[in-house]
Amino acid sequence: MRSLMQKGRHNIMKITSLALGLAVGLVLIAKVCFEQSFDDFYPDNERIYCIYEKINMNGKLKPYPQTSGGTAVLMKELMPEIEASTRFTYLDEGATLTLTDSQKKLKATYAVADSNLFNVLPRPILQGNAKETLARPMYAIISDEMAEMMGGGDVIGKTFSFDGNEKAVLTVGGVFEHYPENSSHQIDIYISMPSIAKFTGDGSMLTVGNDRYKSFIKLVKGASISQIEEQIPKFIKTYLPTEELKKAGVEFNYEFHEIQDEHKQNESVRSMIYMLSLIAFALIFVAVMNYILITVSSVVGRSKEVAVRKCYGASVGNIHGIIFAEAFVHVVIALLVAVLILFTFQDQVTTLLGTPIQALLFSRSMWIILGVSLSVLLVTGFLPGSLYARIPVAAAFRNYRESKRIWKLALLFIQFTAAIFLVILLLVIHKQYHRMTNDDPGYNYENLAYIPINVLSRDTTARQLIMQELKRLPEIAEIGYSTELPIQEVSGDNVMLPGEDRELFNCADQFYASSNFFDLMEIPIIEGRTFNPSLGMENEVMVSRKFVEYMKRTAGWDGSPIGRQICITSHNYKNKAQTICGVFEDYRLGSIADKEDRPIALFCATEDLYNWGIGIWGQILVKYHHLTPEALQKTKDLVEQLCPTSDLHVYSYKNEMIGLYTGTKNFRDSVIAGGIITLIILLIGLIGYTTDEVNRRRKEIAIRKINGAVMRDIQQIFLKDLVKILLPAIALGIPCAWKVAQGWQEQFSEKVPLLWYFFVGGVLLVIAVIFGVAGYNVHRIANDNPANSIKSE
Repeated sequence: MRSLMQKGRHNIMKITSLALGLAVGLVLIAKVCFEQSFDDFYPDNERIYCIYEKINMNGKLKPYPQTSGGTAVLMKELMPEIEASTRFTYLDEGATLTLTDSQKKLKATYAVADSNLFNVLPRPILQGNAKETLARPMYAIISDEMAEMMGGGDVIGKTFSFDGNEKAVLTVGGVFEHYPENSSHQIDIYISMPSIAKFTGDGSMLTVGNDRYKSFIKLVKGASISQIEEQIPKFIKTYLPTEELKKAGVEFNYEFHEIQDEHKQNESVRSMIYMLSLIAFALIFVAVMNYILITVSSVVGRSKEVAVRKCYGASVGNIHGIIFAEAFVHVVIALLVAVLILFTFQDQVTTLLGTPIQALLFSRSMWIILGVSLSVLLVTGFLPGSLYARIPVAAAFRNYRESKRIWKLALLFIQFTAAIFLVILLLVIHKQYHRMTNDDPGYNYENLAYIPINVLSRDTTARQLIMQELKRLPEIAEIGYSTELPIQEVSGDNVMLPGEDRELFNCADQFYASSNFFDLMEIPIIEGRTFNPSLGMENEVMVSRKFVEYMKRTAGWDGSPIGRQICITSHNYKNKAQTICGVFEDYRLGSIADKEDRPIALFCATEDLYNWGIGIWGQILVKYHHLTPEALQKTKDLVEQLCPTSDLHVYSYKNEMIGLYTGTKNFRDSVIAGGIITLIILLIGLIGYTTDEVNRRRKEIAIRKINGAVMRDIQQIFLKDLVKILLPAIALGIPCAWKVAQGWQEQFSEKVPLLWYFFVGGVLLVIAVIFGVAGYNVHRIANDNPANSIKSE
């Protein structure tokens, strides 16, 4: 402790670099551990499996993480190895509910679940009876957090309804403990399965179609999932219409994923875990190597101290103990500083990683963090201790000249390589994010906003009033409607020819849009025309270019598709066919990170749509002449004035598009933080290295200056050594960055090309930093009167 402030030890530099590396590196490790711990809190989680459908249509096999409503229930009936089964289906995320007694409005994510939910996926039940609640019509069980928002205390018997469906009044029958942060399903309210018809179509016992359910099974003790898989052919033969499916060209199967593995098997999660692990390792490794570098650089200055200790009987073990004790103090202080840094910037950490810092650090990842910290201590204590223990006793009586340059340059090489790797990776990630947020999706959303009108339900008058009044605003160019936006998840439907049972392919069904949708979104119509609303909502259909290509391949079409008829399952009422009236250019559904590849079909939205009550979906589209914050606020004020009791919101389409890539943005910012910390650590190491090298060679520098050397000559002596290790660091850092960047980009449907200037720019930036810092530090220290350096001679 007394040695902390001793001159020449560079302890502040060592602790600072170690604290910065540990702060970012350990929190990234905690994030990796957190992502790998999803859904492992359920008791007997090794016996719980999620059911996936596997649909093979026309030779294309695709697993789907949901099933039809009856799948799990009927598997339990058929297979004795299943102890219990359950299923639930989401209805809305962030919906608004109103308490009957106080008229208080709350936000909630809710789903419909069967009475076996908590038998398979247990949560502590704090009030009421979960099984009875989920078996009773118009009853619901809520989380304890939702109960607190409802007023706390005994909430059994409280009633509420969701905006847009006020007639469906639900009664609270129980309270469960809310889900932890590492749960895949953050649901506030479960509505009983017998209530489903009040909220959506009842497909709770279907085995084919309406595959919107998350289905789970729990095996009996001693059973294996292979026993279930062996019985799948029997299940399909017993419960599925195999002949009809065969005629339609559809093959069904199922696969099972252990619940604790489902999250981390996701491709984007796997990519994130890999990248964050790599960055965390690089940061901690660089910080540790920098600590060792600075410690080794001080070996000349401490040689007499170590030699004198040996003269008084210190053994190799004693020397190791001294260095290890210093390292212990430094690591402990660095950890405390790292924790202080993390909690000081906890809001930024939570934003970057999407998880509260308390959930990251105070969990089972704590043991991993302690293990990594112990490893850091062992490395920082043992390696420098070995070097100091080799200092001979004679160093007490003469100058110790061993410079350990090979060690120091090797450690700098590692830091240079890591810096080049991270800077290049940062440039690629930044460019990919820029491509994602500025790419042309096939339509123009620059001046577009939208208003979800789900809460209006069948209130046709309110919807028409809003659209009429919006048209009066001078800032607005056009008003339209669409049930599904291109950035939203789209349902799928099968395509057939009239009079045939064979299903040709599955398309992305965007359902209904106003006839001006294509003009408003600036989507080119390449053949035919847009809808004619006077012909009704189910008579005409518009399809994408890819849709026509699929019809040519599967149905043998040639020539123009205009005027030809098709059947699409959700619109095939009484075998009614639809006539293709137009073909539009392909545009992107979803995001670059999760692109929808299926062809698109779109139907006309008429007043019949709202009279049927289907209008509870969808949004009003608002096209501005020029979208400004003032114009958006004016729209919000008007909507609130027209519908003061409805929870209507106006969203900028561009902001929502950017929001699709929040995960990529946060990852980019994490790499920026890692790159900046790495460069800071590198600078600290360079300052320590050049300072000790100049001091070690001070007399040599003085003699060179006396003999005519100028400062540039002195700087070149030291920079020449750095160039020797910088070249191989470049040769190693570039291919490593290229390989990792290429692997990371695999998750995106559209990738920015890995152009040469990413690599050259990253290398030049690192070179500029290294030469600038090293050159300045040499100039600062070596710019001394040579007489002061040689007068002791």
